[in-house]
Amino acid sequence: MTPEFVAALHPDDPAARAIAFGLVVSDLAAARGWLPAPARPDADIGQVLDILDCQNPLLQVGPVLASYDSGIVDRRAVDEFAAWVRAQRLEREPPLVAFELAMLALGAELPGVVLRSLREADLAADSTTFETPDGGGYATTFLATYHPGWRGRALIGASTATAQRLGALASALRSDTLSPTGDVVRMVEQETHPALPTIDLLLIYNPPTWFGNPADVRRRVPARHAILA
Repeated sequence: MTPEFVAALHPDDPAARAIAFGLVVSDLAAARGWLPAPARPDADIGQVLDILDCQNPLLQVGPVLASYDSGIVDRRAVDEFAAWVRAQRLEREPPLVAFELAMLALGAELPGVVLRSLREADLAADSTTFETPDGGGYATTFLATYHPGWRGRALIGASTATAQRLGALASALRSDTLSPTGDVVRMVEQETHPALPTIDLLLIYNPPTWFGNPADVRRRVPARHAILA
């Protein structure tokens, strides 16, 4: 996926990025059976994005749909991009592949993850976790990949639209359902944040400067253990 490939979708870059993300998620949702009948992989993209928006508003594909209906979107480019995404056969790939493709579609740049710490994490089947904003669920997706028996709740902090979209996708990949689970926690600098329950494992990954350094984060988040991911 090249920037030019995405840019062809819409003259406005944020809209083009959102459309590309919507196409990746819609293909994945159709292939994994997340979309209700009669939605099909070859259905009109406007219909599919409308269904995505209804099922999980955290994905924020409503603005994508509005752009599509306005006639500004290059529909030929949309068809070509959708065909390219289908050719990736994301349903056959590990969740990380789909997540990273969606990340590229949004133009998000996230730092590398410390894999050893996540592989060796002391994680029980029902452990709860919290990932600091704004990693978009990247560290959480790695953690789930290395611990397939883990079924506990995974909270993901987000202060930006991109982090929220990726967090919603990470939750969907982990639960294998598109419906929102409430696991994405909006946390913006100027707002009062919701109180977090005591969690088992804190994932300190890509926190914004206002959230504090790792030591500050460790003090402010009630967690039994922490990993600098």
